[in-house]
Amino acid sequence: MTHEGPGREISPDARLRSAVLGGSLPPVSFARVFLLLAALALPACECWPKRSRYTRFDVTNYRGELIASWVAEGRYTSFGDGFSINAVQRTSAPPYSQTSRYPDGWRTWVRGPHIRYGRCFKPSWIQEVEQRGFFRMTDASPH
Repeated sequence: MTHEGPGREISPDARLRSAVLGGSLPPVSFARVFLLLAALALPACECWPKRSRYTRFDVTNYRGELIASWVAEGRYTSFGDGFSINAVQRTSAPPYSQTSRYPDGWRTWVRGPHIRYGRCFKPSWIQEVEQRGFFRMTDASPH
């Protein structure tokens, strides 16, 4: 221990802390450190359901006739003549219209002469899958 002024002793640790941090730190209990780390780690936990944004992309020809319609989950990236998306659904145009569903998502590109896009609601079939907790290929029950 060294003396600093009349009747005051400062430990070498306190002196080092003062020199490095610009002042002395109050003592911190283990409980406070644990609570701080728990609060920082909690948002990374998958305790809460994932909230995603859904975007609909309509690809049309030059006359405005629909070629295909896509529903994408999450973020999308614009590039050159299209978008890079994580598709969850694709519907082809009439006369032989087909809807393809991708419950786990499918990383793909949307390209075409004219693309309209905007926010949309979560497709109803995804809500049903989330409620059931699994994906069933057909709605017909095997029982």
